[in-house]
Amino acid sequence: MNIADGIVTEIFRNGKELPALLTRAIKQSLGVSVGEFSEKSGVPASTLYKILSGQRDPNLQTFRRIINTIRAIEEAELGGKRGRGSAA
Repeated sequence: MNIADGIVTEIFRNGKELPALLTRAIKQSLGVSVGEFSEKSGVPASTLYKILSGQRDPNLQTFRRIINTIRAIEEAELGGKRGRGSAA
């Protein structure tokens, strides 16, 4: 299961809190800063910080952008790993 699908599953099936899941996904699993993620997603950094701190829940459009960006970053990483592996 990829990171984005894991987040959705944890939220809707297991009732986990979004801020902790997103923080772990963005900073630890994907290894990007909030600023980098903001640039890639088009979600303002201030909005991301509020979501990550639990001060704000994302609306559906913002949630979709976040999930789609996580998927895009993850796919780019997998593509890069495949490319490096095949060149060896």
